[in-house]
Amino acid sequence: MAGIISITSRYKQAVDVSEPLYMDEFSVMHKRPVLQSDILGFFKPFTPLMWMVLLICVLVTTAVTTAVLYWESVFSRRKEGDKQRRSFLTACDKSLHWNFSHLLSQAVRWEPKGNPGRMMAGIWLMTALILTNVYRSNLKAMLIMPRIALPFNSLKELSESNIIMYVTKGNYFHDYIVNAPPESVVGSLRKQANAHEDIPRAVASIIGGREAGAGPMANIAVVMHELFSQTGLCPLYVMSETFMKSTSRSIAIRKGAEFKPKVDRAIRGLKEFGILDHLLEKAIVNATECLKPVTFNLGADTLRSLDLGDFYGVFAIYAAGVFLAGTVFLMEVCASLMKKKQEQQGP
Repeated sequence: MAGIISITSRYKQAVDVSEPLYMDEFSVMHKRPVLQSDILGFFKPFTPLMWMVLLICVLVTTAVTTAVLYWESVFSRRKEGDKQRRSFLTACDKSLHWNFSHLLSQAVRWEPKGNPGRMMAGIWLMTALILTNVYRSNLKAMLIMPRIALPFNSLKELSESNIIMYVTKGNYFHDYIVNAPPESVVGSLRKQANAHEDIPRAVASIIGGREAGAGPMANIAVVMHELFSQTGLCPLYVMSETFMKSTSRSIAIRKGAEFKPKVDRAIRGLKEFGILDHLLEKAIVNATECLKPVTFNLGADTLRSLDLGDFYGVFAIYAAGVFLAGTVFLMEVCASLMKKKQEQQGP
């Protein structure tokens, strides 16, 4: 007798197969991603579309508020001696200051005087309150319970990536890849498949993240059991989508073997009493923790503490703002010096 194989027409031409031991399914394993610094973490509470809509709302609100303030200053009647706010640039400055300050939760000493301006200000205050609260809540939720982006979680996602996939040469899935139509999802994996029979080299490559590994779930569980038994860690994950869910696993027996009926009878007895299932569970008991979803282990004890890299994006925006403000300040100083020099020289 030989090892446990998946029953295929090609194998049945060469050997006899025993009574099926169990039904298995195929999946793909890959190096487990870890929580890392994200320079754009502050940007992710909203989608890019939401950020674009927010920018458009700010610009439209600023334009409308500017128009309202300007026309209020033009048509309002004030007592003699009061300052008149008729400058369009002044109205634009106030509008920008008002809208962006409240969006950033900064206090503004100035407030609109007329009813149209107060109505616009009230609408924007309520909108800014909702947006800032939602942003803070989402950002806090992302920090408390972070999400890990998996390299792939289905065959389609794997086919769209550039990840090399190891598959045992000649097994059931390898034959399926070779014979599948090129336009199918499985057929598209042909360019990424690396088929050979050097299992230790393949496992080392999978652990190193250089390749993904496709195979029966029982074989994947054995690999994870061995790794967890040796290191106490789960360096691999299994994609949630399985395929070939009705794969029959049997023992290969030479053609015409006289002891095959006895082997089949023994296997049937072991299955009926549940002994085979018990032996399989006992053999891969340490794989149970590693076969859980990746997000299952993101508890309080495994959360990554924030490091400097998480603040690089915010620091970059702050540095850009300081640089812009410094540049404007220098330009104003230079303009002032040039004006004074011209005044000293006279006409």
